[in-house]
Amino acid sequence: MSHPGRRVRDVQGSVYAYRTSRGARRWGYVCDLPPDPVTGGRRQQRKQGFEFERDAARALRDLMVQADGGVVVPRDTVTVAQFLVDE
Repeated sequence: MSHPGRRVRDVQGSVYAYRTSRGARRWGYVCDLPPDPVTGGRRQQRKQGFEFERDAARALRDLMVQADGGVVVPRDTVTVAQFLVDE
């Protein structure tokens, strides 16, 4: 259902808890970004290791604001071998 003047949010995300191998509780997030402009494929960004849920939620919120503004820079996919050859 479409509402005139209402912006549809392309960016969604969630915060989740997990346990490390040593049993410590940590927090992470996963964020669905707008589709890739070239391929149209799905894009996600994840980050883990937050000690507190509020820190993960804050980082997710910051990423979502950046993504809504079109500022998200995709991660570099350079392999170690490529990096060593280029340097």
